[in-house]
Amino acid sequence: MARADYCIERRRRFRYLAGSGHYFHVYVPCAGKYWNDCWDYASYRCAAAVYELRSEFADYEYAVGRAAAEHQYAASAAAILEEEQYGKRINDRYTQQKPARYTGGEFNSIVKSPEETEVSIALAFPDIYEVGMSYLGFKILYHILNLENGVAAERVYAPWVDLEAKMRADAIPLRTLETEKILQDFDFVGFTLQYELSYTNILNMLDLGRIPVKTEERTEKDPFIIVGGPCVYNPEPLADFFDLAVVGEGEEVMVELMEAYKKWKREGKPGGRQGFLRCAVKLKGIYVPSFYDVAYNEDGTVAAVVANCDAAPAAVEKRVISDMNTVNYPTAPIVPFGEIV
Repeated sequence: MARADYCIERRRRFRYLAGSGHYFHVYVPCAGKYWNDCWDYASYRCAAAVYELRSEFADYEYAVGRAAAEHQYAASAAAILEEEQYGKRINDRYTQQKPARYTGGEFNSIVKSPEETEVSIALAFPDIYEVGMSYLGFKILYHILNLENGVAAERVYAPWVDLEAKMRADAIPLRTLETEKILQDFDFVGFTLQYELSYTNILNMLDLGRIPVKTEERTEKDPFIIVGGPCVYNPEPLADFFDLAVVGEGEEVMVELMEAYKKWKREGKPGGRQGFLRCAVKLKGIYVPSFYDVAYNEDGTVAAVVANCDAAPAAVEKRVISDMNTVNYPTAPIVPFGEIV
């Protein structure tokens, strides 16, 4: 194992030993400190781990000589500093109310490596963890999507106001629970529209995830924003902010959408974002608002919706699962940390 990888694995182990609410780290040599200069932020139960850490690096330095040891330490400094930033984020969480909302790592959660991921999607619930973890729909989609080869589905929830204030003050982006990946780095971010009062949370989460809020401002590097759920039957209030909507039941069409993205990606992403949206709108139940022109009456009600793209159907037909016995339901759902609604 490379020295940098070894150091990181040791630190992760000690972070686990520290227990919930604690974190401790060792200074980096290139910053003018040595490994035996430890700050122990852990409880007494971690004393043995700290002693072991000091002993290991002392033995390593004795075996190869101080100059060689310092060279090895400096070579791994970038990786170690990245871990320090991770530790800082952990510490920030532990100063907030109910830090279990943000830790991840729950029993039965699914983590896929980059090597086995061809398309990634963040399932975003626009409310706090306790509310979102009680929603069965996301549990089903999380299970179904992660069963697909090459598809990695992760979860993200809206932070409570105390953590959001810290995130904005320190420019900390919104990340998923499974891999701490920033929302802007996903291929898709999918929001559920369960109730209208959550709409402002969607815009807030996009902003925290470093994704341009308006569709027209997004570039080829930004993820596609999907919405679904009961409120999608009246999607126009959010039409300027999402790229496509799933109208109706999503268990089947979401898998079809991921397959369409894989095919588009393998072919070299022809046509850019618009090229994929033209492929997606051909799927039954997919509504792309940029492919339609909406006319309004004087009182603000919708007068007509007319397709402006030859690939878009004149009317979007909702998806309905004809045989519920064919749907794959989760038998090992994620066990949440703490109480949920």
